[in-house]
Amino acid sequence: MADAGEDNRTPVPDGPDARHELDEDLADGTPPHGIPDVPRPRRGPAVLQSDSWDTVPILTSNRAYEGRRRADPVTVRRWWVIGGILAALAAVIAIPLALSSSNEEGTATPAPPAPPVTVRPTTTTASIGEATSFSPSLSPTTTTTQVTRPRTTSAFQPLTFEGEDADLDGSAGRYRYDGASGGFVAYRIGDWDDRGGDGVLTVRNIAIPASGRYRIALITVHPDGESQRFARLNITGVNVITLTFNGGSTCCQTTNVDVTLTAGTKTLTFTHNNRRAPSVDRIVISRL
Repeated sequence: MADAGEDNRTPVPDGPDARHELDEDLADGTPPHGIPDVPRPRRGPAVLQSDSWDTVPILTSNRAYEGRRRADPVTVRRWWVIGGILAALAAVIAIPLALSSSNEEGTATPAPPAPPVTVRPTTTTASIGEATSFSPSLSPTTTTTQVTRPRTTSAFQPLTFEGEDADLDGSAGRYRYDGASGGFVAYRIGDWDDRGGDGVLTVRNIAIPASGRYRIALITVHPDGESQRFARLNITGVNVITLTFNGGSTCCQTTNVDVTLTAGTKTLTFTHNNRRAPSVDRIVISRL
């Protein structure tokens, strides 16, 4: 056992030869003579097992490398993969945009449609019963249609009066006769030398709706076979008209008298004061 004051440490060689030997030992990785092989403490962050300082020999005597980590090859590959994915996404987005822009440049823009042309009729005035004209116009115009209605008057229906149903005075009376419209005629009208006086036929309350020309048709017969008889016709508003009738005993003959009448209610008389008048089957008044 060495004494307490004795120095047990191995002396470190000194001199140029000793330094040269030390450098050779460091290059081989062998501890220099006299320096125990003591593991060096780890400095810096923890590393993977594959990057351990214990498994990787240090081939240089430059200690500035100590504490640095080598780049992980897996991490480098990972960045390459991410970069490739980003480049592919950029290509996927850029290609459709380029195609759509080229299509828009090659497509002609259609011309806007022409504004519609408004066609309206010009002003026309139409009356009922008249043809209306239509004239189209390209410029808008104000259209006014006026309808003028004609004056409405009910058509005059012929008025028929049976002779035997009229007012019969003096010698006049009803008489049955074959061929007459109602089977009877007004008989013995005029002068028959009768005590009762001359026979008179009167038709009252004849309604004339409007002034104008009218026709009075006298349908008569001569029961006694006389070829000619006479009468005087009088109607309100018209002068007395003297008439001659040519006929016979066969019923019946028609004599027309045209007169101008005013609107209103009229009275008609048929008689003669000194001649025999024909027998009357009926009297018809119509509008000309």
